[in-house]
Amino acid sequence: MIKIKCLICNKFFFIKPSRKNTAKYCSSNCYGKSKIGKPNFYCLGKSRSKETIKKMRKGMEKYWHIHSHPCKNKKLPQFSGENSSNWNGGKTISRGYVWLRKPNHPHAHNGYIKEASFMVEKYLGRYLLPGEVVHHRSKKDDNRPHMLMVFSNNSAHMRFHHNPSNVKPDEIIFDGSKL
Repeated sequence: MIKIKCLICNKFFFIKPSRKNTAKYCSSNCYGKSKIGKPNFYCLGKSRSKETIKKMRKGMEKYWHIHSHPCKNKKLPQFSGENSSNWNGGKTISRGYVWLRKPNHPHAHNGYIKEASFMVEKYLGRYLLPGEVVHHRSKKDDNRPHMLMVFSNNSAHMRFHHNPSNVKPDEIIFDGSKL
């Protein structure tokens, strides 16, 4: 490890030898302080050549100020949702479950709900209540209605896992196998 002095707060900090030419600040706070009052070289209005950016970084503030004004008031492009290059129709998979993008759904987590819950809600014609639990009969990503069950609470769901005959019929809200 190499000991280096921060250019902002003058504290000493340690870095790996491979970073000796790039490390100048002990923290992101000191790095942020180093940028105060310096021009931002990212311009939405124009693509810049490497040579131009190098000139700008060498302290040609006049060049930057003259050319930055047309770009100042432009809005940032929206590359989220359907405008994203990674957009796949609003479906994602996390821990084996398929999640659908439904930002206005009352039970959405960060704008997504489980596809299994959505399928059962379509069949029941109502939203699931907070305590109701969806059970997959086989794989977690198989969300066909005949492969799903809904229990009135998690206790009934866990009892079903241990002994399916130990669940009362009134605790099963939806049984897709009986469709």
